[in-house]
Amino acid sequence: MACESAKRAALYIDGKLCVPALGADSEVINPSTEEVIGHIALGSEEDADLAFEAAAGALKGWKCMPGIERGRYLRSLGGKVQEKKAELSRLEAQDCGKVGAWWLFPFE
Repeated sequence: MACESAKRAALYIDGKLCVPALGADSEVINPSTEEVIGHIALGSEEDADLAFEAAAGALKGWKCMPGIERGRYLRSLGGKVQEKKAELSRLEAQDCGKVGAWWLFPFE
């Protein structure tokens, strides 16, 4: 699997965007309109093994990190989700086929 800055559907493994080992992707279709709204990378067993190894390696450092520092990371991540809540809500609504202004629901 090649890890690179890819413009196509990619997997995020060990802090990098990675082209799937088999190079496969799938269309994401809005079930309401049947419009293709994106593409998602399809991982293989090899990709899953690499992701598992990366996660196991990261867990060692995470476990040793003081709780207050882990909390800072999690709060920062939550803040980034809040910053993007309108966009995330819209994308999720499209993925589920919701129509109209239903995507304006609070993402909290």
